[in-house]
Order: sequence, then structure tokens, then C-alpha cells
Amino acid sequence: MKKLIFFLPFLIIFFSCKKEASINLPDTPPKLSVSCFISDSVELIRATISWSNPVFSSSNKGNEPPSDLLVTISGNGITDTLMFDPEYFWYALPVSEFPLSPGVEYTLNVVAPTGEEVSAKTKIPELNPSISSASVSENASVDQYGNNIIDYTFRIVLNELNNEKEYYRLVFYSTAINSGIPGEFIYNDVRGEVYADDNSVISGKIFTEQNMQWYGVDSVQYSSFAHVIHASEAYYRFHKTLANYNQSNPFVEPTIAYSNVENGLGVFAGYRQVRVEF
Repeated sequence: MKKLIFFLPFLIIFFSCKKEASINLPDTPPKLSVSCFISDSVELIRATISWSNPVFSSSNKGNEPPSDLLVTISGNGITDTLMFDPEYFWYALPVSEFPLSPGVEYTLNVVAPTGEEVSAKTKIPELNPSISSASVSENASVDQYGNNIIDYTFRIVLNELNNEKEYYRLVFYSTAINSGIPGEFIYNDVRGEVYADDNSVISGKIFTEQNMQWYGVDSVQYSSFAHVIHASEAYYRFHKTLANYNQSNPFVEPTIAYSNVENGLGVFAGYRQVRVEF
């Protein structure tokens, strides 16, 4: 018993002792973060650029988009400069001044006054998506509150284009027209997206399907359409990582965003798209 009484004060002293630890955390400098998507169907090449905010950094580049960068795009033996637009906080160049062509490799280069430089390469796919068929089925019901509900199932079948690796993103929209507002106010809601590649080809076809639900309101009429996007690999992988990100659930595993920007962060990617009406 005496031994136990002697041992208890020792435990109290041992576990109450603590020492401040001095840990030198790595100083991580901010990186240039770039977002730019190009297509032969756009009228303006736009690049949104900012500085990252590393957790362990003694540098503060600020949250305002930098307006003093040299941003150039090159391809087809031509190089031109994207100019900063203070209204929209992006760098832009009209396609009329720098025509974009499918199948050509383009390079986006960004240089900061302090010497940081990043670059990325991409191609616009050579072919538009080939739609084999597009259909929709619906099932109408009424909920316990008397609201009309329609469940839609949209199906789009794509033809395989060639022997090269193909990537697709399909974005489904519903269009609402409110006749109670002067001028028939029109707005589009994104109702879902599907990702597909030619790993799922069956007899030369890629089958996709998306479900939507509509709650009926008398003054609103709905129609639906989809953008079928034939994407570069960078476009496909970047948007797919965004789709996997679930900000509303704090317990999900973190998603590492895809990046193809050398020495920096972000994405420079090409795509082609067609619109499908239902």
C-alpha cells in the first residue's frame, strides 16, 4: 500500500509535465491558378487567373485577381495576348483575332512580374459528338399536397467516333417560362450530368441516361435540353473531380482536383458540343 501511495504522486507529476514543441512548418509560396476552356463554338477566349492561398505561407498575394500578368496563347504558328478585363476580372481575346481550329495543339502561357511562369497545353477534339438517338419517357403522379409531379428519364445514345480515346460530358437542363412575368421570363436549371467514355462502348454505341423530376406549377411551362460535350481528357477529368466534390457533407473523403498546368494549378482544356432538344 505504501508503494502505491508513493507511486501515485509520481504519475501525477509525470503526466502533468508538458513542453512546448517548436516545429518549423514549410513555407509554401502561392501558385498561379488558371481556368481556361476553349472551343470552336465560342466567340471569346477567356482565362480566369488568381493566386492560390497555401495553408503554410508567409506570402500574401491578396484575393483580388492579378491584373499585371502576361497571358499569351499560341498555336498554328501564331501567338497572341489575352488582355485583362477589369469589368469581369478575366483575361480575354476575341476568337475573331485568334481563330481556333479543332485538332490543333494550343499552349497557354502566364508570366507574373515577379518571375513566376506557368503553362498548359490542350487540343479541341476534331469531331463533334455524334448522336445516334435521343429520347425521353415520363411518369406523372400527384403528391399528398396535390402537386403535379413528373419523373423524366432522358436517354442519349452516342456513336463511337474513331479509334482514339473519347471523353464525354452530358449536361441536362430544364427551361422554365413564367407567363406571369412580363416578357415571359426564361431561365435554365441544371438538372444533372453524366460522364461517359469509350470504355463503355457496346456495338459501337455509348448509352447514357439521366433522371429528372418536375413539380408542376400552372403558370410555368417546362421544356428540356442537353449539351453533349466531346471533351479533351483534361476537360473530362477536371469536371469529373468537381462532380465528385461534396461540400455539403463534412465527412466525405477529400477530392484532389485535376490539374494540367505546369508549375501551377488549374486547367486549360478544349471541347466541342452540340445541343439536343427533347
